[in-house]
Order: sequence, then structure tokens, then C-alpha cells
Amino acid sequence: MTDNLEVFPKVDADPQGNFRVRFFLHGLRHLGEKAQARASKLQTWEELRIMVELNNPATRLAVTLLTEDYEMIGWAPRYLVDDLISSVPNAPELSAKVARVNLEGAPLNQRILIDFTGRAPKDREPMSTPDFRPLIE
Repeated sequence: MTDNLEVFPKVDADPQGNFRVRFFLHGLRHLGEKAQARASKLQTWEELRIMVELNNPATRLAVTLLTEDYEMIGWAPRYLVDDLISSVPNAPELSAKVARVNLEGAPLNQRILIDFTGRAPKDREPMSTPDFRPLIE
């Protein structure tokens, strides 16, 4: 058993707007056995497809991750969605790969580590939305 807290690093962009973020794949438990079986076969540095979902019933906007053979395996964390979607106009720089697959005994929400790279728009600093303001100044 683990708690529901998730600690994550701040995403920083270089002067050209390039950023790299690692996160655990979210939502695998909500998908069927077929998706979970495919996810268990992922290989380190396997390329993933990135899809923007405009009508997700839970979050409205979502960033969905699929295997190269179009098997949906989950989502990027909600706290990254705005930043990831803002980088879509720079699509050639977008990339999602499997950084690590943890053993079957690991909880599903800590099973697959994703390495995501992109380029933020010139006028936007990652993690600068009101959601990321400190709770206490």
C-alpha cells in the first residue's frame, strides 16, 4: 500500500524553450487487461505516441499515451497537461519514451516511468500557471 501523494520535480526550460520531464504513467488501472498486458511488455526507450484528448470525461483535456501499435496505455499527469498541450505547436520536438518499467509487484501508478521532451512556446515558462503557486508565501 502507498499513499496518494506524488512528488515531482519542477520542469525548467532552457533559453530555447526545450524541456524534459519524467513522470509515472497515470490511469493504467482504469484500462482493461489488454492494455495492462501490453504495458507489461514495454521496453526501455520504446517510443510512444502522444495524443491530445479534448473530451476526457474526468479532466476535459488530457494527454494520452499510446504504444507504436496504437494500444492506449494511460495518460500524462493532470498537473502537466497545460504545459504539454502548449508545446503541441512545436510538435517535431515532442517525444515520449519509456524510461523504465518497474516489476509486476510495483503499484500500477508506479509501474511505468515516462521520459517526455518538448519545446515550450517562447512566451511561456513551464509550471507557471496559478496551479503551481506556493500555498504559503
